[in-house]
Amino acid sequence: MSSPTLSIQYSDSSSNELSLFPHDNPKAAVILLLPALGVRASFYKGFAQALSDQGFHVVTADWRGLGKSSIRPSRAIDFGYKELVEDLGEMVHAIKAHFQESKGFFLMGHSLGGQIESMFISKQSEQIDGLILIASCMVYHTGWKEIGGSWRIKLICRLFPILAQIVGHFPGKTVGFGGREARTVMRDWGYNGLTGSYAPKGDDFDYDGALAQTTFPILAMSMQGDNFAPKAAVENLYKKYHSASPVSHLHISPEEADVPKLNHYNWAKHPAYFVRKVKEWVEKSR
Repeated sequence: MSSPTLSIQYSDSSSNELSLFPHDNPKAAVILLLPALGVRASFYKGFAQALSDQGFHVVTADWRGLGKSSIRPSRAIDFGYKELVEDLGEMVHAIKAHFQESKGFFLMGHSLGGQIESMFISKQSEQIDGLILIASCMVYHTGWKEIGGSWRIKLICRLFPILAQIVGHFPGKTVGFGGREARTVMRDWGYNGLTGSYAPKGDDFDYDGALAQTTFPILAMSMQGDNFAPKAAVENLYKKYHSASPVSHLHISPEEADVPKLNHYNWAKHPAYFVRKVKEWVEKSR
């Protein structure tokens, strides 16, 4: 059975369709789950339903340019982190209008999802009650020093944006990383990887300064052996927030999660442990 949906038209007239996994209790808290780079929202369907079964309204959404989004990156269609943050603001507004009786609104991000959500929180923290990061980190190359990959991150953060400029979009499926991505998304991604800062093209907001002044409740989950989001890189993201932020960081082994060969992606297909930890944290934080 297909999930109910919520259609949204962004301010630039592009559109998207959000998938809803509502709970029977209209006052249940909402969790908006945003994907990793190049991953469709449908990948998280089972995970979202498992969360809903445990007492949440859950919403999943594709990024601009992917899945149910009405546009696709090309030489003529470009966008970056600035537009993704703006899209998130419009999503939050639409979801709150839909679940008007809900008591609580949480953002959950996988990989890129947590970065964009953090950028949004730096502007509008009063809209959100907590942030859940799952295998979500900063791209900043220092997060890979312990596993000897810092130089690789610096190299790809220089090369991938150049490739996207040459082709007109980033050909992720050909390269084996991400999906069909917009040039400026890759420019902003690479800039973060090289500098550790957020400075989206066309956006003069001081995200780093604002995050440093933001005290916010965070649940972070990292996976042992995840070379796409190692523990230090996950720490780099939530350490952007004010040092007084209440952070719970779980560094999870395959045995704890009961997921053989646990990695950056397959946690979503084995939701039991993760759903339990999210529910426990939400209940404690409210």
